[in-house]
Amino acid sequence: MSARARISRRTALAAAAASVATAGTATASAGRGLTAGVGAQVFDGRRALGRATVLVEGAHVLAVGPEPVVPRGFEVVDGRGRTLLPGLVDAHIHAPLSADAPRFGTTTELDMFGFLDQLGPYKRLRESTAPNALSDLWSAGTLLTVPGGHGTQFGPIPTLRPEAGRAGIDAFVADRLAEGSDHVKVVREDGSLYGDERMPTLTHEQVAWAVDAAHRRGARCVVHTTTQRDAAAALGAGADGLTHVPGDPLSDEALEVAARSGAFVIATLSVFNGIGCAGAADEVLTDPLIAPLLSQEQRDGLSLDGVQCMPEIFRAASANIGALHRAGVTVLAGTDLGNRGVARGASLLSEIGLLVDAGLPPTAALRAATGAPADRFGLHDRGVLEPGRRADMVLVNGDATRDVRAVRDIEVVWRNGHRIDRTPRDQSGSSFVAVRQALPE
Repeated sequence: MSARARISRRTALAAAAASVATAGTATASAGRGLTAGVGAQVFDGRRALGRATVLVEGAHVLAVGPEPVVPRGFEVVDGRGRTLLPGLVDAHIHAPLSADAPRFGTTTELDMFGFLDQLGPYKRLRESTAPNALSDLWSAGTLLTVPGGHGTQFGPIPTLRPEAGRAGIDAFVADRLAEGSDHVKVVREDGSLYGDERMPTLTHEQVAWAVDAAHRRGARCVVHTTTQRDAAAALGAGADGLTHVPGDPLSDEALEVAARSGAFVIATLSVFNGIGCAGAADEVLTDPLIAPLLSQEQRDGLSLDGVQCMPEIFRAASANIGALHRAGVTVLAGTDLGNRGVARGASLLSEIGLLVDAGLPPTAALRAATGAPADRFGLHDRGVLEPGRRADMVLVNGDATRDVRAVRDIEVVWRNGHRIDRTPRDQSGSSFVAVRQALPE
């Protein structure tokens, strides 16, 4: 029997907290990379464990448990007064590989529309357990939309004919998956929420065909909608989730459909807060725990120049998140990075707070940015602190299970069991250097 197998579940839990405590030291143990910490509050991605210990061996969690028993050879760090969390997951971004997200605790990102040939070697990177300073990425690739529809404003992409039937949509979905899309994203957006001139979009029937085409190929299918009517139709068609909470008040009927569906909703309150000019971007820019560490790219992303403020949309979106949570719908944290008012990594810390403001308990908000997205997107090697999973972890000062603002006070971030440098970098070059360094020979 291996040493790992001989460690009891309780000892394993104890070891996990230890890894958290390790935040205070400069380097992990040499060789096998044995790290242990004792006394931190541990949120494992599903629930708060209280004060516990976490053991890390190499790139993976070895054990998590309540006992402060640390085997010989492990570097021990005091985690008292701190909280250990799994690496955070941003469930809605639009961006290639970068080193900015992990500096603020986001170690996994889900791209909801991107040009696959511009994302970098993201599939190879996410399979590697070598030390690296980049987040891991999963991508929808090209979304399903029509000529002139939402998504086409970002550059030339393949589109569906407006009159496309079931066979045409089936072939389009097959092509996207063959290209390498990890999940399928469908657009149902006519611009009506924002008072824009109506834009062309897929019909509800076409959305249903796309969902079916993805599911028959074993792929998840998410739908971009921004109104409660379109959201209810997408969920009624069997979509796995919505990429945004609706920005108009949910009807009782739409809420019931969401509750019955078993689907998830990615909140994206950060981008709605920006649309509402409600202050989250300015708060990030002025937070003394965050602002000094922002790269210029992150600062630029927080700009709201030119935004037409629509505070009623943010109020409705926030109220809808609270109602969905109370109805038992799984809420995921996502920022919609790539839009104004959002900074990579830093805005996810703000998003967690916005979820609590909307009515989620602190542990539910933490779950929305850790275990829940990992579970819903089938990322079973991360998102939860348990033996065998990736040692992507964040140690913060304070008790984040009681006050989620503690997630802003990061002490250390681990990627694949190794601490990363949180110093801001010149994103014009450092990301590509980090990609090369992250890949195995």
